[in-house]
Amino acid sequence: MKEDNTPELISEEEIKTYGLNAGKTALEAITGDIPSEMELIQIVKSAPNDIPNLVNFIKIEKLIRGLYPEGISLEERTRMSAKLFGEDVKDRQENAIRLFTIVNRMDSLIKIDYLISAGQALSNGMITREEYYRIATAILNTLNEDLEYLKIHATTPNTLSGCTAVHALVRVGAMISAGVDGEKEAEEQDYYITEFGRMIDRYALSYDDEDREKEYKRLKVENKKVRDGAIQLEYFDDTETLGINNKS
Repeated sequence: MKEDNTPELISEEEIKTYGLNAGKTALEAITGDIPSEMELIQIVKSAPNDIPNLVNFIKIEKLIRGLYPEGISLEERTRMSAKLFGEDVKDRQENAIRLFTIVNRMDSLIKIDYLISAGQALSNGMITREEYYRIATAILNTLNEDLEYLKIHATTPNTLSGCTAVHALVRVGAMISAGVDGEKEAEEQDYYITEFGRMIDRYALSYDDEDREKEYKRLKVENKKVRDGAIQLEYFDDTETLGINNKS
């Protein structure tokens, strides 16, 4: 009788167990657990033909290596993990699942770079954990081309005319309507970059850009001058109304 060389199929239960173990390993690795990170690398190497999961693991591994780079001390790794996921066990689990889900849904590796940059900003106290996840979710739900548009225009104080990119950025809160102009078509109305839009650019898209950081500092000074001028003008208007500056 001819020997059957057909490879034995993996049972559904084995697949489920493998998936659960791999998922658990990825969640622990993303929180900075070193043994889990090593195990995740082995999982990726052992399943070269599992394309969908391989792509997801590549994204996860890229994020882990970016958040916890080679040579980082255990203290720095622990601090980054606490900033991203919290101290409470339940919070850590929930936030790990949240970030894992966001990463799996990302459609490009450049977006993983943005998450890493925002993580560094979080670690350095520039943004809060809530702001990190808001930024991450906005990046997830925005095309690369629209993020590039935001990156180009983020520091402009002027209004921008409506276009496909603008409307997409409005949807995630990065831009807002400047008001209704009856002389313009609905899709050509003017819009402003919001403070959240600038936060996305400053702490994710352009985090390592020193020239862009100088622009933000200059913009902050200019905005303060505008606010101070408005307050001073309001003060003088009030004093004139009260007759304080009137001479007898």
